[in-house]
Amino acid sequence: YDYYHGYNLFSISSSDGTENQPILIYNNTIKASDNMITSLSGYSIYDCKYVDFYHNNSVVENEYDVFVYATRGSALSIQSSDHIKVKNNILAYKGNGLAYELQSGGYTNYELDYNDLYNEGMFLVKIAQNKYKTIQEVRDNSSYDDHSVKAPPLLDSNCYTTSKFLNGKGTAIAAVTTDIEGNPRDASTPDIGCNEFTPTSSWEPMTGNYTIGANRADYTSITEAINDVVSRGKGEAPLTFNIENGIYNEQLDFLFIPRVESSSGYVTFQSASEDANNVIIQHEANDSDDNYLLKIVGSKYLVFNGIKFVPQNTSYNRIALIKGYNQHLAVSNSIFEGVDGANYNNGAIVYFEGATFQNIWFANNEFNNGGYSVFYNNNGYPEYANVLLFSNNSFDNNYKPMYLHSISDLYIESNNFTNQDNIVLDLENIHQSLSIYKNNVTTSGSKCLAF
Repeated sequence: YDYYHGYNLFSISSSDGTENQPILIYNNTIKASDNMITSLSGYSIYDCKYVDFYHNNSVVENEYDVFVYATRGSALSIQSSDHIKVKNNILAYKGNGLAYELQSGGYTNYELDYNDLYNEGMFLVKIAQNKYKTIQEVRDNSSYDDHSVKAPPLLDSNCYTTSKFLNGKGTAIAAVTTDIEGNPRDASTPDIGCNEFTPTSSWEPMTGNYTIGANRADYTSITEAINDVVSRGKGEAPLTFNIENGIYNEQLDFLFIPRVESSSGYVTFQSASEDANNVIIQHEANDSDDNYLLKIVGSKYLVFNGIKFVPQNTSYNRIALIKGYNQHLAVSNSIFEGVDGANYNNGAIVYFEGATFQNIWFANNEFNNGGYSVFYNNNGYPEYANVLLFSNNSFDNNYKPMYLHSISDLYIESNNFTNQDNIVLDLENIHQSLSIYKNNVTTSGSKCLAF
C-alpha cells in the first residue's frame, strides 16, 4: 500500500525475459492517490519482452482530471513491448482515467484476459488511438478480455479486494499457486486480484425482490442494500428493492453494479407504496467534496421510481451527481425537492460531471426549486452522449431548468415549466434528433429558449 505523488507508481522499462523464463510480476497491490496531478498512473511497462503480469491490484484514485475531456492516466500502461501476458488483475481507475492503455508503438503478442477492468470516467480502455467505453466494445474490436469483468474493487485497509463478484472469476496460472499472504490459490478458478478469499456471507449474484425498511425487511437501510448488490452483482433475472415508508437519512453512493454475462432486466429501487411522498431520502452535505445526496457512477440498467430526495444544507444542496459512462438509467414518479434560491451549481438538482451516457429517461418527476434542474456539458463531443428524454415532468421555480450542451438525440416532450425567470431551455451543440414538443412554459424572464 502506498500513497504517491507523481505520474507512475511502478515502472519497468527496457527489461527482457525469455519464453522459458519470463519476468514475473505477481501478487502485488498498489494504490496511487493524488487530486492534483494530471495523468496519474499505476503500473507502466515500456520496451520490455516476455513479461507475465498476474494477480496484481492496481488502483488509482485521481479526481484532478474529471473536467478534462482527454482521458488521462491508467491503472496499467503498456508500450513498445512484446509477449506480455496480463491476467487475473484488478485494474481500477477512480476518476477520469483508464483501466489500461496499450499505447501506440510496436505492441505485439499481448494476452489480456480474466481481469477486473473498472473505472469511473468516460472511457474504460484505450488501444492505440481508439477508446472504448465497455468491455464488450473491447471484445468487438480486439482479441482481448473475453472473460474479463467490470466490478468495483471494494478494497479493505490492506488494499485487498472484498468484492464477492470477483470470487472465482480468474483462471489458473501454473506459476502462481499462492496469494500475497501465502494462502493457496484455487487450482481451477482462483480469485481475481492479489488475495484469495472465501466470502463469509451470501455471495451469489442477486435476482428477485427484496425489502428495505425497519419492519421485517431484508435490509434496514438503502445503503446496506446498495453495498450488497455492488459486491455480489446482479444475476440473470430482474432485481427489485421495495422501500418501505419512512424518512431515510442517508447519502447514497451507487457504484457500478456488476452483472453476469447472461443478465437481463433492470435493477430497480422503488417506493413500496408507489408514492414518492412516503419514501423520503435526505442528507446534509458538509462541503463541496460532499455535495450530493445521490451519486451514480457508471450505471447500467438502473431505475429509481417513486422516491423523494430532500437535501438539508442551505449552501451545499446538490441532489444527484452522475459520473462515468451510464447506460439505460431511468428516473420516474419521483420528487426532487431543491432549496429555494440555491446556488446554480452547488444547488443543482441533477449534475453530470465527467459523464457520458446511452439512454437516460426522466418521466413524471417533479423538479422543485434548486439551481440548474439538469446540467450536462460534454465539451463539444456530442457523439458520446446519446439519447436523453424528458417526458411529463414538472419544473417549478428553478434557477434554470435545463442546461444541456453537446448531446445527440434530445427529446423534451409534454413537460410543465412554471415560475421561471431565466432561460428555460439552454441548449447548445445538439446533434441528430432534437424534439421539443407539447411543453407548457410560464416565465417572467426575457428568454425562454436559447440555442
